[in-house]
Amino acid sequence: MDRYLQTYELGVALFAFGVLLSVPAVTYARKAFIGALAVVLLLVYRVSPGRDYLYMGAPPMPPVRAELQRFLKPFIANTPPNASAYLIWQSTDPTENGFQFWIMHHELRPRTTNYQCFSVGTPSYDGDLTCKLSEEALAEKFNNFQYVVVANGLSSLRKQYPNLFGLVPETQNSGFFEAVKVPGQLIRLRTLSMD
Repeated sequence: MDRYLQTYELGVALFAFGVLLSVPAVTYARKAFIGALAVVLLLVYRVSPGRDYLYMGAPPMPPVRAELQRFLKPFIANTPPNASAYLIWQSTDPTENGFQFWIMHHELRPRTTNYQCFSVGTPSYDGDLTCKLSEEALAEKFNNFQYVVVANGLSSLRKQYPNLFGLVPETQNSGFFEAVKVPGQLIRLRTLSMD
């Protein structure tokens, strides 16, 4: 949040300096006043709490983002930029609810992804923000996407949605899947080959 606020503050500061410099300074008193006002604004901007990002740069990338980048790299390399993917991160911990999903959502751009229901089925804990969907409802959601990316919790999905995840090997807890559409039947997920 700080970096966005600091970038905004920089724009406002540059605008303010531009306005100050555009004021015609005809007399010595007016020149001194504009100069003093510019110095005061510079000092106020210099001591403002939002200046760290502009002077020191962005904070380092969080380890979870680096981990998700490594996980998504084969998917990005093997799918076109105009592909669509349904992202799932089944949380098992309240601190994980949503953060990883939004990182994946960002990393997969410009691919189209879902904006909600990133955790599905029965809640893992009190307060879990999961979408309690039937197998048919989840299949309908998958039907609008070419791929399904499960970054965490595939084992719980396999238990709750056996008809959807029946073709997925039991040894996996994450993976990339292609949505196989069979007329008159629920959609099936097939492991996507990453050649």
